Amino acid sequence: MPRKLFMLMLILVISLSAQIGAGEISQDITASKSSDVNLSTSTEANSLKMAVPQSSKADFSTSANVNSQDTSILTSSTSTEATASLQSSKLVSSTLTEPVKLSHDTAASTHYDIIIAGGGMGGSAAAIQASRMGARVLIVEPTELLGGQATAAGVSTMDDMSRQDSGLYREFINRVKDYYAKLRKSIATPYWKEHGRAFEPLVGHKILVEMARSADILYHAEIVDVKTLNSRDAKTEISDDNFSHADVIDVKNRTTQDTPASSINTKTFSSQNTAAGSNVKSLSSSKIITVKTSSDVKTFTCKIIIDATEYGDIIPLAGARYRSGNSVSPEIDLDRMIQDITWTAIIRKYPNGVPEHLRPKNPLPDYERAKKNYRAYVTADGFDFRNKYPVKMPVNFISHNAYRAVPDSFMPGSYTGNRKDWRLISKAGVNWGNDYPGQYKWDNRYGMPVLYLESKDFRANANKEALIKTLHFIYYAQNELGENWSVDENDYNFLPEEAKDLPEEWQEIARHMPPIPYVRECRRIIGDYTLNSKAIHDNSMSYREGRKNHEFPDAIAIGGYILDLHGGDDDDDIEASLGENQAAIRRDEPAGAFQVPMRILIPSSVDNFIAAEKNLSMSRLASGALRLQPICMMTGQAAGALAAIAVKGNVQPREVQSVKVQKVLVDSGVNLSLAVYSDVDEKNKHFGSVQIATLHNLIEPKKFPKLPKQRVNSPAKGGITKGSFGVNDIMTKKEIATLIERAEKLSGKKLSLPEKITRGEAVDLVVKAMTE
Repeated sequence: MPRKLFMLMLILVISLSAQIGAGEISQDITASKSSDVNLSTSTEANSLKMAVPQSSKADFSTSANVNSQDTSILTSSTSTEATASLQSSKLVSSTLTEPVKLSHDTAASTHYDIIIAGGGMGGSAAAIQASRMGARVLIVEPTELLGGQATAAGVSTMDDMSRQDSGLYREFINRVKDYYAKLRKSIATPYWKEHGRAFEPLVGHKILVEMARSADILYHAEIVDVKTLNSRDAKTEISDDNFSHADVIDVKNRTTQDTPASSINTKTFSSQNTAAGSNVKSLSSSKIITVKTSSDVKTFTCKIIIDATEYGDIIPLAGARYRSGNSVSPEIDLDRMIQDITWTAIIRKYPNGVPEHLRPKNPLPDYERAKKNYRAYVTADGFDFRNKYPVKMPVNFISHNAYRAVPDSFMPGSYTGNRKDWRLISKAGVNWGNDYPGQYKWDNRYGMPVLYLESKDFRANANKEALIKTLHFIYYAQNELGENWSVDENDYNFLPEEAKDLPEEWQEIARHMPPIPYVRECRRIIGDYTLNSKAIHDNSMSYREGRKNHEFPDAIAIGGYILDLHGGDDDDDIEASLGENQAAIRRDEPAGAFQVPMRILIPSSVDNFIAAEKNLSMSRLASGALRLQPICMMTGQAAGALAAIAVKGNVQPREVQSVKVQKVLVDSGVNLSLAVYSDVDEKNKHFGSVQIATLHNLIEPKKFPKLPKQRVNSPAKGGITKGSFGVNDIMTKKEIATLIERAEKLSGKKLSLPEKITRGEAVDLVVKAMTE
């Protein structure tokens, strides 16, 4: 049977609700560096089958009791009533009914306003935001899944420690909740508590596809070369043919006069030409992307390219300066260290015994070293984790699975991260103890050499070793721990390139592994400003311990995570030139939520180019806090808004005023300010304008917030004093004059306000005038 036909029969469409759920839950997760537990996640996309596998029938049922605070949090019952189990099974199978082709290319044109290299969480968010603003967008994705680290890499538990989600990430999570609410299942399954968020990879992929339906997608495509093309050399013909399974091999600069009129789609953004004599630099050139397919070569054009790849591979191809490890191009030190990678797995329990084809008879080479490694993490008689840190190692298998448990659409019943539910867990991610090189070390050092980023041959070999290390865990769980667990056949069903020379019995396992590894660190652009750990810490101290506003005026996202490095954290590998050392990991730990400034999305020397994902202008320590998928999705949303505004205004991204991007973002439900006001919550009609006014200090609040210092992964239970903006207070003449003066200086526009106006109404009018 042809592979594509097999996939067509195997994969199911997930019925998604477009309605955004309400309900938020708080998270209180603490991490210990000494525990070597990685509390960073992404997501994977799986292939769900038509019916519940016979070998996976559950022995528990779902309670009908719904937590009133969050409709996605369901309580579990230990009852084994056949009727309840049958009803749950019917609910699952009735929701998953329509088979589709998983990777369906939708590229229907040759000209786009924006082309995004990489469809991870950042790239997908950029595409969703830009296309909703009317830009014509193409995603060029190397795998056949949207979601990147959060789907194709198999990390489907979300690290949103400080629960600062908003915008597209909140929409995404609410859609996830809606999907599992239909199955009467909880998404609060990971991290040993009822406050985490997780989902199955294909669920995440399908939700992203639905959200990105206005963008075109090209799967199995990868940009491998970027060159500058002078107008006299341009001889490329552009066609409108569709294609699939492509490799993007050229990205070239080309002036608009070289682009044939027939290739420009009339439905793309209308541009406002830059005024004559203006110092503002326009988008005078286009990018040309040459694409090699399995049978042909085709060409695309675009105004802006966004690098949202997992490795930052477009940065050197576009000629931008960048950081790799602690060195700067072109003098890259290949021997310095970056963070470990991990080839994760999604495993499930087979109550009736693991099927023979999922139980290899022979271990892979070097298993003895892997067995010794895993014995330090999990054993049959290991410690039972009881929510006390640091984690006492090794843990037992049930505690291991509760760490990254994910919901199971194909098992009746529900479970959460609560201890009483741990024995009910039937599906989990393997992302603990299998970092590569991890405890194996590299040249007797922790971490991965920079060569991993700079050499694709080295990268491929390292990825294969990482895959094998995790395959060792499958064998270890079955043979050393005696567990009836193996890879989940409902997930992936395509053999990674790195597994094609493995023994046949192991290929059966590997085809249900994620298609790419979990990559924690990549190249980073060099912008006019580089975000470091001290700047993050100082920013997170806004309004804390009596301090006032330390917010970034150009903030475009809010995150919350520790400065988390998996290896490569010795002084020799950290960037002293940016004021950092190993001691800064603790010294500069964020004291709460922190902001991301817009300026780190833009390279200092390359036009028509924006960074997204993990490749922003930041230090290695800063990237340790910004690499997680929730903040990647929010910075990606900002990158999409920035690109769309630049194209519409026909200006370079660096020429776009941050307030214009901020206005788009707050109108899209993004929270940007760290200030908490008692009289302006998210439901207040002035909420967006008040945030922008606070960021730019257009008007001081009546009372500043007062927050306690805290660990970012341990939100304070009390001591928070909200400020007061005075949103309904009538402004004095002096306040009006000050507001107008500051707004005019920022926008360069002449502004005016009525003599009698409230503070909320005033900032609404001013922000609108500044951004029109």
